[in-house]
Amino acid sequence: MNNMRHKCLLALLLTVPFLGCVSRPSLVLPPPAMQDRPVLTDLKPRVDDLLKSADSVMIRHGISDIFALVDLLLEAGEQEEALWYMSVALKHNAWALNYQMRYAEIMNQKGETKQATEKARLVLDYAEKDELCERAQRILKEEPLSPIPAIQAIQTDTITLVLVPVGSVDRCVLYELQKELNAILLIPILLQDARVSVPEFKRDPVNRYLAEVRSNLLAEVTQDTRFASFLKERGLTEAKLRQDEGVVAACRHLSFESGGTNALAQFDTGMRQLAQAPKQWDMDDLFRNLKAAVQPFRKEKVYFMGVANLDAYMNQSNFIFGSAENNGHHALITYRRFTADFNGENMNRRRLVERTLKQVLSSLGFMLGVERCSTPTCARAYPHNLSEHDAKSRDLCPACRSGFERVLGVSLERKKTDQQRRP
Repeated sequence: MNNMRHKCLLALLLTVPFLGCVSRPSLVLPPPAMQDRPVLTDLKPRVDDLLKSADSVMIRHGISDIFALVDLLLEAGEQEEALWYMSVALKHNAWALNYQMRYAEIMNQKGETKQATEKARLVLDYAEKDELCERAQRILKEEPLSPIPAIQAIQTDTITLVLVPVGSVDRCVLYELQKELNAILLIPILLQDARVSVPEFKRDPVNRYLAEVRSNLLAEVTQDTRFASFLKERGLTEAKLRQDEGVVAACRHLSFESGGTNALAQFDTGMRQLAQAPKQWDMDDLFRNLKAAVQPFRKEKVYFMGVANLDAYMNQSNFIFGSAENNGHHALITYRRFTADFNGENMNRRRLVERTLKQVLSSLGFMLGVERCSTPTCARAYPHNLSEHDAKSRDLCPACRSGFERVLGVSLERKKTDQQRRP
């Protein structure tokens, strides 16, 4: 759930509109309505009416209904009809790569190899997830990415950076990240799997929201006797409010009092969305597990960079892109908040790798003992949000480059010049 929805839900508890009312709402509210799965006979007429309007803005607004109809038609075995609706939907949302992939697969089954390969190539170029890439590679008859090799001791005394997956990560991202780092740094960049265990998440959006609401409820109960009486009539004592179920019940009664069944339904929908919001992991826990996993392979000149696809935080922060030991040998970054899925963007693996690359360079700098950068366009500048992160260059500023060169013992400027001279 986005932050605006969270604020709207919380606002219900801050206004307490019922205190001036004389009406007595029902003490027993209906249970939260279940989200009904669309029915083909209901959805198809609605989609047909939408398409008849020929209003591109309205069609794009209702695009999820068209794709839902495609799913139902495919389940019912109506492949040709599903293809027609899918082609229409893709004209209004061409970046729905999962449906581009399904279209390619059906075309491939029908022997329409030219259309199938064109769609598959598009998906393979832009997809951010291994599952989509592998499906595209099958149509294109390309070899899938190889598994990430198990970690092993580094035999040389050369400074080496080892990228270590933490949890479920996408190889299509990590292998390209490795390639980009090789093009920037003159040290070996290895990708090895240390089987880092992922701890339980510690932040659940539902729990965080209910804790905030509980605090407001309990404060109001102690200050306003009529508010306390209202809740008590509904069996919501102070002891009940200290339980999550009691807080939800209080919110539902307040929603109903505030705006009747419509407000109640809105609250229930908001809670369902909140339950689907990403969980968050404690960066310290992830870091600790990374260090434990690579401990047997530590050497003086080996640096380990954990790479995760988990939303993380540290201490009281809302989120964190990465963390590193200053003058140490361990760092951990997460690309979860760089993904199209998290930000509601169109998929673009090049953009995702670029964002991740900047964070790796930033964290690597701390491991090498390079001071925090003050140049806003440097890859190592500290961003407060994704916009500031995107505004950074992938290049190191002169001060950071000099710091890298001092520790690594290479000339990164020469490397960049050599690359530019290549035909």
